[in-house]
Amino acid sequence: MNHITEWMVNWLACRTAVRTPTEMKKSLVYGISSSGKSKDVNKALQWASDNGMETCLITAKPITEKIEGLTQVVLGVDYYHTAECLSLLLQYQLTHGSGKECPPIGKNSPEELEKLNWTKGIRKHSYPDEEVNIGVDFDGVIHKNSKGFYDGTIYDEPIEGSYRALEILSKKYTVIVYTCKAKPDRGLVNGKTGIQLVWEWLEKHNMSQFISKVTAEKPRAVAYIDDKGIFFKNWKDTLNALHVLDKE
Repeated sequence: MNHITEWMVNWLACRTAVRTPTEMKKSLVYGISSSGKSKDVNKALQWASDNGMETCLITAKPITEKIEGLTQVVLGVDYYHTAECLSLLLQYQLTHGSGKECPPIGKNSPEELEKLNWTKGIRKHSYPDEEVNIGVDFDGVIHKNSKGFYDGTIYDEPIEGSYRALEILSKKYTVIVYTCKAKPDRGLVNGKTGIQLVWEWLEKHNMSQFISKVTAEKPRAVAYIDDKGIFFKNWKDTLNALHVLDKE
């Protein structure tokens, strides 16, 4: 592979390296090309299509490459600045169409942003997804995990109430499951990654419909639901909870 001419393919491959086939099918990769002649963009879209992802291209002119399943939004313009402005406008419309809000022109004062709920509950300079995501641990919260690691498989039944809780949470939040099973350095179990095993278990118990992502990373979130978590108020209470302070 030519790492210079296929840098977008390499980047996309790295970004999706730990995704399961199920996650790939839930993914959308869309490109923007002012000319329709970008080999890097087209190769990345071809790679995404070959790996089961949905693809879309916003382009000034139709591309000649045949990419299976590709949806082309052809702007039909002749100048770069026209294509770029229309692409930006379309991106804003897509954002609004997904139910999100873009900051309106002339209404960026703290008071106006408060009305749009852009600042409520979010720490200064935080990402807006801190009001959208909720992180849920897997073992001990969704999966009983009564024997601990055991043999690395996901062997147990759901914790009582898990299905209903995830259903309720998914109506208000984007539910992200985080688990050490998803770490990339974790060995394969029966030829499968931890992420694959978690998704299969969720699908078996009809819970995958409520989950947006399975990851080993701590997501930005409103809150974290974890059976091993200690709610932090101050260090004294935290150290007491861990029984590490010497008794005076």
